Amino acid sequence: MTLEIPEDFSKHFAAWVRIEPRCREDDFEEGVRAPIADPLWMLARQWQTGESRGEDAGSPIRVSLSHSIQRVDHLTIGDGDPSPIGAVPVEAVVEQVALELELDYRERVRVGQDFERRLRTLLEAEGTLDGLSTLLDELRRDERYGFPRSPRVPPHELDQATQRFARFMRGRVVDGAAVLAGAVRAPSGSPLDDAALTALQQEVAEWYGNVCARPTPGDRPSWQSEKLSHEFQLSSASSVDEEGTRLVAPQYQNGTVDWYTFSAGSSAGSSWDASPTPLVTTPTRIQVSGNSPRWWAFEDGHTDFGSMDVAKPDLGKLLLMEMALVYGDDWFSVPLPVPLASLVRVDDLHVQNVFGEETKVRPVGPMDADPAGRFELFTISNAESPLAPGLAAESDTGERVPLLLIPPTSGFRQESQPLEEVRFLRDENANMVWGVEHLVPNGLGRPVRGFDAQLERTRRQAERERAGLEELVRTLREQVEDPALPVEERHLRRAALRLAMARLEELDPHVAPTPSQSETPRYRLATTVPANWIPFIPDRPPQPHAAQARVELRRAQMLRPTDHARMVGLGTAEPEPISAMSRLLAMHEDALLWLREEVVPRAGVRVQLTKQRTRWTDGSTHVWLGRKVLTGRGEGASGLRFDAVGGGH
Repeated sequence: MTLEIPEDFSKHFAAWVRIEPRCREDDFEEGVRAPIADPLWMLARQWQTGESRGEDAGSPIRVSLSHSIQRVDHLTIGDGDPSPIGAVPVEAVVEQVALELELDYRERVRVGQDFERRLRTLLEAEGTLDGLSTLLDELRRDERYGFPRSPRVPPHELDQATQRFARFMRGRVVDGAAVLAGAVRAPSGSPLDDAALTALQQEVAEWYGNVCARPTPGDRPSWQSEKLSHEFQLSSASSVDEEGTRLVAPQYQNGTVDWYTFSAGSSAGSSWDASPTPLVTTPTRIQVSGNSPRWWAFEDGHTDFGSMDVAKPDLGKLLLMEMALVYGDDWFSVPLPVPLASLVRVDDLHVQNVFGEETKVRPVGPMDADPAGRFELFTISNAESPLAPGLAAESDTGERVPLLLIPPTSGFRQESQPLEEVRFLRDENANMVWGVEHLVPNGLGRPVRGFDAQLERTRRQAERERAGLEELVRTLREQVEDPALPVEERHLRRAALRLAMARLEELDPHVAPTPSQSETPRYRLATTVPANWIPFIPDRPPQPHAAQARVELRRAQMLRPTDHARMVGLGTAEPEPISAMSRLLAMHEDALLWLREEVVPRAGVRVQLTKQRTRWTDGSTHVWLGRKVLTGRGEGASGLRFDAVGGGH
């Protein structure tokens, strides 16, 4: 071929070495619509994308699947007997907190108002609505049923918001705590008798039990305070003596029950229910976000695998990217409906492709004793030896078949903001662990800062002490001025009067400390720490055998000095301990007295108390109060020092 181009022109403009498209129109539809009527173009595209290098594999069009199930629908907590799970999510049973304390004031009003509404409806149905106002007035004024009745703490211990609420609601509603306890009785001249009121209170208690799950008295809690975790079991046996599959949850903390929560406490039982007929269906290709299954489909940008920063040791991400980008078109799914609380075993799986070939699919990997020689996914590990083969069943041919656990758990649930939060953190300078009450509930059930709550309580105690001192000062002045008082007694009264007046000056926030108080060095056995810091010190717990002795963290208490109050007769001889304000650290029968040292790492631990709400498969709603354990925020410093000398008030 002879080029008819001048030599000088070709030296400066080598335009023939490449072909450049030139668009003469703004419409690109003709070029990108990829019409399938052009078979040559389709063959070229197949060659370009590598589809001509086939693997002699056809696409699956028909799947025949046979399976067996084994129900693990019995829950065991502690050393109790297995009980059927029933129509309740397992989280609602395991996580719910046994409220030994009384209801908060808002809940007591809520229950009392519901009781009054039901009482109005009952009297209206019986035609005796005229006596409702008189009956409610008598019940509200009665000290046994009126609001507030038998408060959990003395009135001066309540926070100011709760005190205002209690004063406002006094005489306006019946106390809900008395209603739930079934303590309301009919007054004289009431249109209802005690039997009718008792039935009505039982109805209210049943309603409140459906609104918020509350454990029955005597139930053994699953919460292990020394481990900061829940412990429970799922089993196929209905009694302790019966043999069956047993799945243990040794350390459940994060608020989500799933297959990885459990470990195999025994081998798989032999009671399997095989499917009567195999499932025959058409498989569906798995769609991965960010991967285009066909060349003309554009990515939506939700997942950008190309921008993932993956290190070489991060095998998990590398396998995910390879599966999505390289083998994304090779994965198919077959939906298999199975019941909750069951172990599933695939007995037989046959796949037919577009060429009419039928293949029997075996398990993905051998269940070898060597961890390096087996591949397991979604397999329950052994509780005694995590490196041993996972939970599996034996097929008719003697082959070990892996199992899949479908726990009776709720898929989605609503969670409130933390009502309580205790942060366990390490203090290396003081050589102890602190449980810091970050959030605590007030008397209305609302979360407030733990430091602010303890500071307000300290102020209320100071106000109470100031009122007692003022009364004491007036009494001592009258006694000192009494001419009939002996001289020795008068000197004692004057000394007590000086001490009381000095303490009043200290309690007055507007009075600055005297120079002697601010400049004179003082010896202190220990410095003070915030009142919402609860100490845990290393100690050896009592053990039945010396070989089991180990160092754990024992709960202690910071003390509040009461020297001035003792001198004027308002306090005891011993300093009073600073009590906790949260349910998580409250000194009840399930108190956190010992804490294992390995439970609190250097990062710390956060324990929250939240309300959970979910809907079950039958449409019922379940609400409960439960704990959740999260990672902490690092170490802390309390500033605690012993044998300190310094100035100050």
